[in-house]
Amino acid sequence: MHNENNYNDIVSRMYFIGIYGSYEETPDFLHVFEKWFENEDSHTHVMGIERHKFNQKMSDCIMDEDGVKERVKQFLVLQK
Repeated sequence: MHNENNYNDIVSRMYFIGIYGSYEETPDFLHVFEKWFENEDSHTHVMGIERHKFNQKMSDCIMDEDGVKERVKQFLVLQK
């Protein structure tokens, strides 16, 4: 990276929403992303949505489920 002096600013503006099967399958990618936010509350930057809680299959659209759009919207509004 050529912008080392801007690293903290760049990371502070990153947000991740991950969709995964079930928590029992250990969605390790969430923890990897959370480690980037050592100086901040990682839960304000990383959100996971578990498909199995909504009886969703891989080919289904999680955003069609009641409550998911609102949950994502609230996550994004917290960032402003």
